[in-house]
Amino acid sequence: MKAAEQGHGRHDVVTLGIAVVLAVWAAYALSVLGLNLFWINPLPAYKVVLSPITAAYLLRGVAGFLFLMVPQRRHSKRLIVVSSFICLGIGVVHGVGLWELLTVEF
Repeated sequence: MKAAEQGHGRHDVVTLGIAVVLAVWAAYALSVLGLNLFWINPLPAYKVVLSPITAAYLLRGVAGFLFLMVPQRRHSKRLIVVSSFICLGIGVVHGVGLWELLTVEF
């Protein structure tokens, strides 16, 4: 917090990096919908790429709840719980979609 108040841009760059990664992940997920709502065709190696994306969301969701057991944490309990539920929800949706991609013939 103090770094941001002093004008350091490190937090801005990190946040921008996270946003770019999440946007790429969203592009991969949206590219395989096949609803013709988006201009994105299926991106290359989408099955291979969506697997670790799904795992990352699920791992982050579970790790957040494990992080609550750490006695000295710097983040609020509410932030950890809410963000963990969001990541678990996204991970489950990705998991169901990935399961269908891998098992259902188109």
